Amino acid sequence: RASFGGATGLLLFGFATATWQVIAIRAFVGVMAGAPAAAMALMAAGTPRPLLPRALGHFQASTLLGLALGPVAAAGLIGALGYRKTFIATAVLMYAGATVSAVLIREERVVEEVLVVETGEITASDFQPDLRPPAVKPAGAIRVMLRSRVVWCALILVMVLSFAAPMIQPILASFVSDLEPAGRSTTGLVGWLFFGISVASAFSALMSGRLIRRLGLQTVLLISCIGVGVFLIPAGSVSTFEQLFVLIVLMSLFQGALQTSAVALLPSVVSSAAISSVFGLYQSVQALSAQLGPALGGALAVSVGFSRVFPIAGISLLLLGLPMLWLFKRVVAADQARADVALAGPNTVAIE
Repeated sequence: RASFGGATGLLLFGFATATWQVIAIRAFVGVMAGAPAAAMALMAAGTPRPLLPRALGHFQASTLLGLALGPVAAAGLIGALGYRKTFIATAVLMYAGATVSAVLIREERVVEEVLVVETGEITASDFQPDLRPPAVKPAGAIRVMLRSRVVWCALILVMVLSFAAPMIQPILASFVSDLEPAGRSTTGLVGWLFFGISVASAFSALMSGRLIRRLGLQTVLLISCIGVGVFLIPAGSVSTFEQLFVLIVLMSLFQGALQTSAVALLPSVVSSAAISSVFGLYQSVQALSAQLGPALGGALAVSVGFSRVFPIAGISLLLLGLPMLWLFKRVVAADQARADVALAGPNTVAIE
């Protein structure tokens, strides 16, 4: 639905003749959106739990590479075909992807009775789908999910960790212009900067699955949070574009791992029946961060200047993210302790 709807919207863009039509079509595309959440849910349902962080890392990497290469391809198509035919060409590409999803992908219903945050060794049973009907229907699983302290804590953690990098997006082009001599064009430099950000984030997302399996999900989240903050803070004090490029690209390496870890965190705290819903909530949280971050960054730039937005974003991430990571760890531990007591029976005393 999301892919066919998005493709139809792109096709209609190619035939729009008035501004109100463009606005209406854009609203239609927004209503039909949801392909990333559905794709992540599909991957989570058909991937063994120990391999899920790696699979989601590949998904994030492909998405980020698309963001890096898409504008480059669009510029070439616009130069050769014009705007209208470019919309039609991209619609055809998206229809092709939607057709692949509808025809070639076969969903398998995987039901798990017990979920744990840290996965163990892969066994043969990890690859065998359980075709029995779930004990709890999806609607009931969603209600249980929304009553869970762990789920709410995870969603708040994702929001806290997601807002810092978007804060600097609306000021990067202007900040690069301030660094360069007056009269020099910075369009190419800004393009290379955003290309470097996308490639670094994609590479990091690709490698994050291995890091999560080796170090643990919460450890990668902690290291990534610190890395983003550490490289954001000095970025506002640079005097050349080259210095800014190095710091922002290094920050993006940690940002890619942070995004992938945040995505992999959510399936670990819900049942299989609620995976699609929790990924939908994740998309909503990400969208909110993507709106609040740039808005806050732009307002700060007007109030205190471009250079101060970078340290404010980095320090805010550390001051909010690190305590939230600690709180999430405590909530998960308390929830696991209650589950152990419930499984052990009423006559068992739990001692921390």
